[in-house]
Amino acid sequence: MFPNYSLMKQCYSGWYRLFTKPSIMEGDNNTGTIEDYEKFCNQKEGSVLFCVHRANYSEGHNFSGNLCNGVIMVGVPNQYINHPKLKLKKLLY
Repeated sequence: MFPNYSLMKQCYSGWYRLFTKPSIMEGDNNTGTIEDYEKFCNQKEGSVLFCVHRANYSEGHNFSGNLCNGVIMVGVPNQYINHPKLKLKKLLY
């Protein structure tokens, strides 16, 4: 998981040049979809999923069994400073 899309794309391009394992990048239908990722994971070769903190694949998906054998967190996601809940907390405190 990455803190932003630009860092994810940089790492993906490096990974893609070095390794042959199938890899899917969130937000880029050219690399595949979550269904493609699941298909590759259930085969012998496995797959790598590149995604961003607090984005589409970070919540609402169940990565059980072969779908998640490990997670690598790159960086720390910054809090969205214009989020209404954060603005309300600043006003209250």
